[in-house]
This record gives sequence, structure tokens and C-alpha cells, in this order.
Amino acid sequence: MDWKTAPDTEIVCYCQDVRKGEILKAIREGASTLKEVMERTGAGKGRDCAAKNPRKICCHLDIKRILDLYTGKEANRESGCG
Repeated sequence: MDWKTAPDTEIVCYCQDVRKGEILKAIREGASTLKEVMERTGAGKGRDCAAKNPRKICCHLDIKRILDLYTGKEANRESGCG
């Protein structure tokens, strides 16, 4: 997924139905780590990543990619999914 060109309506977290625009809003409001994005948006708190995401991956990786792209620095590398 190319998160730089993806529309703000693109779903990032399928478990919680969180979209790219919501993550960008959290970043604009000061979130700079996976944990902070999760706290502000609810993204990454589900348990069904492999079943719900068509790419069969945890959204944590995508959230980190978005953080990297939009903060200009490598996001904190917390690990885990759900």
C-alpha cells in the first residue's frame, strides 16, 4: 500500500474501522508513536487482523509506515498486534 497517495478514506485498521484521515488527524494533534495513535484513534486494538484485513497483516505495520511518512522520522518501533 502506498500510504502517501492513498486517500484519507482508506481503511488502515479493519478491526476498528479507522481510516488514514483519522490517523493523520492524530499526528497533526501531536501523536508521534504507535501507542499515541492507538490511544487517540482506537486503531490497532482489535484481535482479528488476519481475518479482516484483505492483505492479511496487522495494521500496526501500516500505522508505523504512515507515522514514518508524515512525521519525517522513523516511528517508535513498538511491536505486537492487537
